[in-house]
Amino acid sequence: MIRKMLQGKLHRVKVTQADLHYEGSCA
Repeated sequence: MIRKMLQGKLHRVKVTQADLHYEGSCA
């Protein structure tokens, strides 16, 4: 259960970073 939460957090962080990078390259 805890591992799933950690994986979810990691996935969210990766998605957020990718989103920031994408917006940065678009700007």
